[in-house]
Amino acid sequence: MSYDEILSKIGTSQTPIEFATTPARAFILIAQLQLALRCPGNTGESAAIALQIIEGLTNAICFHIPEARELIEQGSDPAYDVTRDYFEAEFPFVESDRP
Repeated sequence: MSYDEILSKIGTSQTPIEFATTPARAFILIAQLQLALRCPGNTGESAAIALQIIEGLTNAICFHIPEARELIEQGSDPAYDVTRDYFEAEFPFVESDRP
């Protein structure tokens, strides 16, 4: 089977895939998707699907830990980005720590 045939088969399959994970792993996956979606060129159908996955995983986490929603949503909000100044203020280093 060629790569095109494989991709076509994957793209058209409607067979559900069971997926189980922990809230911590789901949170990490959400964070990675949020990071990927910050790329200006990451648009289109695959980005829309990533947003749907984020929504589904967020709902699954919040079913057990409702308080997590606000924290998860901050990952998509640039206002909550950690700046270099903030990081350096929160995690000061000793001069000997520099490479």
